[in-house]
Amino acid sequence: MTTTHVTAGAGLRERKKRATRRALRGAALRLAAAHGVDQVTVEAIGQEAGVSTRTFFNYFGSKEEALVGDGAELQCRISAALEAASDQPLLSILRRALHDAAVDVVDMREEMLLRKRLLSECPALLPQHMANFAAAERAIAEAVAEHLGVGVESELRPKLVAATVTTVARVTFQHWHGGSDAELDALIDEAFDRLQLGL
Repeated sequence: MTTTHVTAGAGLRERKKRATRRALRGAALRLAAAHGVDQVTVEAIGQEAGVSTRTFFNYFGSKEEALVGDGAELQCRISAALEAASDQPLLSILRRALHDAAVDVVDMREEMLLRKRLLSECPALLPQHMANFAAAERAIAEAVAEHLGVGVESELRPKLVAATVTTVARVTFQHWHGGSDAELDALIDEAFDRLQLGL
């Protein structure tokens, strides 16, 4: 098997994994909206998504984890962008990664609005929501540290970069979901332009 075939196969597997993760999240949200969070089971989520309970646990540790989102798409986009463009300025790489992530956000707008509603109606989900995104931020910091060739614990920059890019993502995505007339890509560019100008 050639390197091209290996790369294509790996890319296809990653797309299938993302599709399965997205299907499970969507199923969890639909069921919670229809029946209430307490009435949703992992088995029902798997059945709704067309996968086994075992497959569910390959992606999520609990129904709560599936319901609140985990930042996996953003983490994957940033890691891939850092790996593909090692010789470019860091802010340019991160800007492009968020533009790529914007495609996911636009595709999942209804899902994200539903998640926002569930979080407001069920505050008990908030600790899991915060824990998931803290884990994603740590993973991004590790990817940045590897890109920079520094230690994630010994250097401040990787954690600072990870916190900055996740904050830009959160603020721009929420602003867009909140009814902004601007295109999401334009909001991302504005955020990075302001960062480069020192806010």
